[in-house]
Amino acid sequence: MSFWWSKHLLLWREAAEIVTVAFGLLAGLFLVMAPWDRHVPFLSAVWQGIWDNNYFAVRCTGVAAVMANPFLKGAVTGLGLVNILIALYLLVGRR
Repeated sequence: MSFWWSKHLLLWREAAEIVTVAFGLLAGLFLVMAPWDRHVPFLSAVWQGIWDNNYFAVRCTGVAAVMANPFLKGAVTGLGLVNILIALYLLVGRR
């Protein structure tokens, strides 16, 4: 026997899964592209140096030096790729 609210719960669960996948993809894309915004021409025109010109990098010179480190940029890019892979896994796992 199916209750009237069981359909609504399934719809909400499916909507939550779709939002989770979309957020994972967008956050992953941001983490992949943000550290390298100065090196990609179309990103530097749109984002205006979001990685280098944030509040902490402007106020604290130590933070700016750490954020300029290519190893940190690579680590953030790797986290973005992992985030994208998890979102794609969740998308494929839904089917």
